[in-house]
Amino acid sequence: MPSTGPHEPLLDRFADHLRVVRNLAPSSVSNARHYVACFLHWWEANHAGCGLDEVRARHLADHLVAEAERGLAPATIYAEVNGLRSFFAWLVAEEELAADPSATLAPPRRNPNRIDVYSPAEAAAVLTHTAMLTDLRGRQRHAIIATFRWTGARAGEISNLRQDRLDLTGRRLEVLGKGSRHRTVAIPAPLAEVLQTFVDDVRPELPDTPYLFVNTHPFVPDPDKRCSVSALQRECRLAARGAGLPGRHYPHRWRHSFATELIRAGMGVAQVQRQLGHASIVSTMLYTHLDVEDIRRSLDDVYDHR
Repeated sequence: MPSTGPHEPLLDRFADHLRVVRNLAPSSVSNARHYVACFLHWWEANHAGCGLDEVRARHLADHLVAEAERGLAPATIYAEVNGLRSFFAWLVAEEELAADPSATLAPPRRNPNRIDVYSPAEAAAVLTHTAMLTDLRGRQRHAIIATFRWTGARAGEISNLRQDRLDLTGRRLEVLGKGSRHRTVAIPAPLAEVLQTFVDDVRPELPDTPYLFVNTHPFVPDPDKRCSVSALQRECRLAARGAGLPGRHYPHRWRHSFATELIRAGMGVAQVQRQLGHASIVSTMLYTHLDVEDIRRSLDDVYDHR
């Protein structure tokens, strides 16, 4: 984190605002604070002695150019612009500034992110591998991967999943999503079977905690004993590599795969949105482009006679 000297108390207040008033996730608060700290460090280095009331849009643009020159990706600069706009809008609302210099600051255009998905065969291969694991950590890994595979839940939602929020009789679970929004997620029959075995045979052998999945890594002490997001990321990597799959492996890849399968199976976009917990249907529409890719491949099969 860049040193911002006298601005630290201001940054702390801004972070408190994002956390308490806007109810942002800890990672979002941390990122926004970091982006603003980067700007303040640049401002002090290039405009020593100038107050924040002297910041103009051209200064913000100069900072972003400097960020690009040091190798930041467009997606990161996009996020930095959003962080700066939130910061200066907050300063105006707090009557720390008379005008917002970021009001006309436009974020750079972002190219669509590539969506990595597992094919149904690859997903099955990973679950076949984890199903053969016999130690406690391996048996929990199987339940974790099955939950990712058949719910599309976010890593943070699975990390915070409590035992008393799992209803295997009704085949549903309640998760705490972005913005502290609760939602009910349906459980398909294959997952209900895996989780029933986990709850009956495995969970009683694991540490006592309200959370369904626990962190079994011996070098990561956690008073809550929950399986942290980083631990879930590790479990996803180990599961896919154990199955011999190449490429990058991370929790959100399972979420992408789940959404893609539902869209390809013909489920309505509104239903997919509800299952995934997207606040805006625009986020869910991201997956509909895959139908176009399927059509293109089919057209190639019909018309490519080479």
